[in-house]
Amino acid sequence: MLAKNLTTDTFRNCLNNSLEKNKDSISKSNIFPNKDASGEAASKLTKQIYSLVSVKMIYSCNPYFNLIDTSRYFEIHRLNQDSIKSEIQNISKIDASKQDKDFFMERGVMYFQISDLDKALVDFDKFLQLYKWSFTTIYFKALTLERKGDYNDAIELYNKLARVTGQNYFNIFAAIATRKKNGL
Repeated sequence: MLAKNLTTDTFRNCLNNSLEKNKDSISKSNIFPNKDASGEAASKLTKQIYSLVSVKMIYSCNPYFNLIDTSRYFEIHRLNQDSIKSEIQNISKIDASKQDKDFFMERGVMYFQISDLDKALVDFDKFLQLYKWSFTTIYFKALTLERKGDYNDAIELYNKLARVTGQNYFNIFAAIATRKKNGL
């Protein structure tokens, strides 16, 4: 279930509080380099400001935290678990010599979808043994570790993804795992 308590007003209040708390770091961040007033410049500025406060909002705004956290799992609850289990049985019959990296990724995601997290991790690790780097596989491995409560390893992988990709949402996911780890 997505966060019920996140209304437009609640989000606006959380965002305003976060902006107020972080106004010094925002003003020092040098994201106001010129006086370009175009729509494109305004959009870029908005994204940069959001990037600065979005991670901090995970800690300061419970409805925002709940929305971002639960949205990553929303579709899983709507899947037909029996059909996924059946598909796992079918594809697992493939000859071992034909089980390539794509096989392990596909089956690992299916195990993740039915919450067989240990088997999901085994398949993600087998994928990564065959192909050392895959953003998607590392993300699913981190998410699986997080669901298992192995927050330190999940945080490490999210941080690695954030560094390599430059994508802020991995910082947000690391903050979510950190908040869960700390029981906040």
